[in-house]
Amino acid sequence: MAPDSTPSRQKTPSRTGSPSRVARGDRGDPRLAVIGNYVPRQCGIATFTAGLCEALAEEVPEAHIAVAAMNDCPEGYDYPPRVEFQINADRLEDYYNAFNFIQAGGFDFVNVQHEYGIFGGEAGSHLLVLVRPLRVPLVVTLHTVLKSPGPSERRVPRRPPSRPPQ
Repeated sequence: MAPDSTPSRQKTPSRTGSPSRVARGDRGDPRLAVIGNYVPRQCGIATFTAGLCEALAEEVPEAHIAVAAMNDCPEGYDYPPRVEFQINADRLEDYYNAFNFIQAGGFDFVNVQHEYGIFGGEAGSHLLVLVRPLRVPLVVTLHTVLKSPGPSERRVPRRPPSRPPQ
């Protein structure tokens, strides 16, 4: 992979704290990856995602909450430190790289902020290459539920991630 094809990634130190009822990764702190739009992008989902992350950080201060932000333009945005990874919506390779980021980061949970039009591919199908192989709990927030979705719109939010054999 050429160096210029790797998505931008900022390094944020992990935080630890006192014991909590929240599940913990190998590092001792609960780790959550959130995928979706994020401020300063001008979008309701971005504002919602930022508010969610702040509320979670307040409720579980020892948690490490990292965002993989969706970019709708190649240059991206001037994100705050919570954004540790960027995904250019139409670059399939970025979704594979985001999966690797989540795996390497030892995250305990993944939350996807889903809205039609945020993710690349037909009806956002690029997202599937990221979530199908995950081996951690996945929570998807559906911001729009279509009354009469077509086959491709139905496939993306309903397709559960593949689970390893037990």
